[in-house]
Amino acid sequence: MSTRPMVYGYPIPFEGLRIYAAKHQLRGIDDAFEHITESVGLYLVVRAFVARCGSKGNLLCFTFATNDAEDFMPFENVNPDHIRLIKEYLGIKREPSWWPKEC
Repeated sequence: MSTRPMVYGYPIPFEGLRIYAAKHQLRGIDDAFEHITESVGLYLVVRAFVARCGSKGNLLCFTFATNDAEDFMPFENVNPDHIRLIKEYLGIKREPSWWPKEC
């Protein structure tokens, strides 16, 4: 039995990242993601995955963990300080959650 691929983090609408990129004179959503993670010192820790979010469609997820062993991001390694840094920078109030990973 296979497990559905999931990501643990904060999904952000692509449009929000495009706006962020324009505001900071960046080229697009990939640059926006890198700029945000570099700004909080988590460039090599938090990764970008596309998450399927029901009626919201696909969103870019600031990912702290996955359930896919090939990603080498086990939930046991999630650092609460990393979550706090991203939450504060993005102005998010809720805790991260699990989302279906777009394969």
